[in-house]
Amino acid sequence: MSQPVIPDTESLGWQRALSGTGSGRQHAVERLHTLLLRAARFEVARLRRTVDEDLDDLAVQAADAALRAILSRLHTYRGDTRFTTWAYKFALHEAAVKVRERRGLGIGVGKTRPIEDANLAMRHRRTIEPPAPLDPVVEWRRRRLLAAGFASGLAAHLAENCAVDLHAMLELIDRGCPPELAARILAPLDERHRPC
Repeated sequence: MSQPVIPDTESLGWQRALSGTGSGRQHAVERLHTLLLRAARFEVARLRRTVDEDLDDLAVQAADAALRAILSRLHTYRGDTRFTTWAYKFALHEAAVKVRERRGLGIGVGKTRPIEDANLAMRHRRTIEPPAPLDPVVEWRRRRLLAAGFASGLAAHLAENCAVDLHAMLELIDRGCPPELAARILAPLDERHRPC
């Protein structure tokens, strides 16, 4: 039987300060946000491989999301690693999500669509029949796959099959695996299709 893990003094300090109230908590939140922002900037730059002022906006969004996630999950910190290591993982994950979302939306960093194109798209959208509403779970899965770079048809096919482990698929993509290869690697062996 393994011994219970006792967090180091610094990690316990972070946990106490963030769980507290008043100016001590506010100061800890500000320090943590600074650390998360540094980690998110690193990850966004690594994933985008370009330098642009818009990258800083992605990093700030990722740090904000990571901070919210940490504060809501503070009670789950077990002390297996240093607190800052545990917190950095949130920032790295959120940065990867923000970059994937940016890619999925088709918005190049530093580029925006002209207003005329947006108006034309809105007029066109009104003239065609709206698509049948999708199951919210399938739609959520499809959006995540599209944001990760999957082709529309493949994303729709994988999203409808809940036998496909979406999180494992996105983990492969984060590690640099091309979407089509990730789909082949994680496709169910017995060709089972389990609707969501």
